[in-house]
Amino acid sequence: MPEHERRQFHRILFDIPATLNVEDHTTEVRLIDISLKGALVQIETDWQPTTKPLELQIRLDDEEAQIKMQCHAVHQEAQRLGLQCIEIDLDSITHLRRLVELNSTDPALLERELEDLLR
Repeated sequence: MPEHERRQFHRILFDIPATLNVEDHTTEVRLIDISLKGALVQIETDWQPTTKPLELQIRLDDEEAQIKMQCHAVHQEAQRLGLQCIEIDLDSITHLRRLVELNSTDPALLERELEDLLR
């Protein structure tokens, strides 16, 4: 099944610097888009595929506000890495929900996605 048919969560374009942490190694990345269940990032350095858990860290406008999600890499095409969220803390999901809400044209869609996420 093509990826666009499997995707259940609406992605929003969000071009901002972020960091990707693997154990004790940090890599600067650029966020391309994000959803309640994952993200797509641009990697500027050589990236070796890994099955280890990753932490995506996104600083928002406010110095204190950030989104942190534990992820697995699910696909890589050239310098783009697709990440699936496996764990996210309450503060981060609150910021992410607000971000999706502000960039969505359909509030009902956000509610359906949150319900799907909790199942």
